Amino acid sequence: MFSILPNLQSRFSRWRAWEPNPIIVKELRQSVRSRFLAGSVALLLAALFFTSVVCLAQSNFYGTDLAGLSICRDSLLILTGASLFIIPFHIAGRLALERQESNLDLIFATALSSLQIIRGKFLAGAYLAVIFFSICMPFMMFATTLGGVDFRAIIVVLVSLYCAVCFAIQAAIFVACFSIPWALKIIVGFLFGIGLLFLTVALTVLFSGVLIFGFTINNGPGLWSLISIILSVAAVGYFQVLSVAAIARGGEPGLYWEKTTENNKADNVLTNP
Repeated sequence: MFSILPNLQSRFSRWRAWEPNPIIVKELRQSVRSRFLAGSVALLLAALFFTSVVCLAQSNFYGTDLAGLSICRDSLLILTGASLFIIPFHIAGRLALERQESNLDLIFATALSSLQIIRGKFLAGAYLAVIFFSICMPFMMFATTLGGVDFRAIIVVLVSLYCAVCFAIQAAIFVACFSIPWALKIIVGFLFGIGLLFLTVALTVLFSGVLIFGFTINNGPGLWSLISIILSVAAVGYFQVLSVAAIARGGEPGLYWEKTTENNKADNVLTNP
């Protein structure tokens, strides 16, 4: 009996490896306290509700059976624009602020590896995307009861869009990793926003085709939706590696940690000659 206790202690001690990333906890706690994100969620819910009411009213007025397709397509357009712009800019903006010289001690002067920092930022953004999708999914599931849209098409579209949002989040993190002047950051952010705009238009056209023609591998929109999922997952891994390389070398604490340590040593030499 007493020989079992050491085995249990050693097994429970391994559970520390399953502790959540502290960056995830930090980002989610600050995001919940953010009025901007709370207001964005409220506006998203209001826009989805108003759009559904308008689509139902138009369907009853014109006597058509396309209310389900209209609700699903308009809700998807709102979700695509909101998730591709609000979440990546929110995560990247916070990281860009933390990359300033005056804020380096807040996050980069830690024992956390650069991979943990990047992965924590990405997972926090992915969780925020889940919140946005959970708001929109009831409206899209309600559209299936009205007819005119395939359930499988909705699932494929949502999975493909979520992968695209994760790609946008990781790409935004990569852009925010560079320590550059604020004027250049604004220009880069503007160009990145233009890229997201083109991505939003392309995904809207693609997903509209999937909703209208249904999901089958034989048609173009269905095949390209599956290809977009594979490309998004591969791009997330690629940009995550680039983001880690932009902050640190070899997955160890970042270059700014080394710079901060050297500055502290220089200050100690000046104060204590």
